[in-house]
Amino acid sequence: VQALETHRDTLAYRRRTTSTTTNAEAAAPVKESPPSVLALPPTEGGEEGDAQPPNEGKEGAGKGGAPPAVAATAQASLPPAEVYRKLCRDRGIRCNSEVVKMLETPGLEVVDLNSNFVGPKGALAVVETVKAMPTVRELRLAGNSLNNENIEALLAHLKGHPALTRVDLSDNPISVIAGQLLLQFISANPRILEVDLSRTMCLQAHVSQLAHILDQRRAR
Repeated sequence: VQALETHRDTLAYRRRTTSTTTNAEAAAPVKESPPSVLALPPTEGGEEGDAQPPNEGKEGAGKGGAPPAVAATAQASLPPAEVYRKLCRDRGIRCNSEVVKMLETPGLEVVDLNSNFVGPKGALAVVETVKAMPTVRELRLAGNSLNNENIEALLAHLKGHPALTRVDLSDNPISVIAGQLLLQFISANPRILEVDLSRTMCLQAHVSQLAHILDQRRAR
């Protein structure tokens, strides 16, 4: 009997001990683990703050060289003969040695292709060169197979030229459209005093009207 009572006392003690431990653990404050930190990979090209916007520093940059405006300025700074050579090279036109010699003349006032056939493309290269030559007063393009479309391009380059007064377009297969374009051209360019349309297919009405306007200018 005594042994049985001792066994009951032992079991009761263990229950009290287990209960006390459980209560103590429940009452103890729970220690929170520090939040885990996720390390991000460094930004490509440097640490944070060094990254550049994708287009920064590239504004205005053109593919394969300088912007068109810069290229045009560089061409304008070349001597006339070099401008002509460059235009011929860029357009696959044969460079005319006589034209080069003429364009090398300092202070050139008369550009004469009447006795030097260069064809429509060659003539337009010369006219585009003359555009940047402020001393040229007379342009002779007789007998160079210029058509109405060529005349339109030609006049666009000569518009507003500061010194040009005479243009010879005789012996070219130009017709009604060219006559209309020339009337508009001389109206917008009061310096023009003479336009030769001999042996062309322009309407006589256009030729007479041009002659009347230019006669009045020369009479002033």
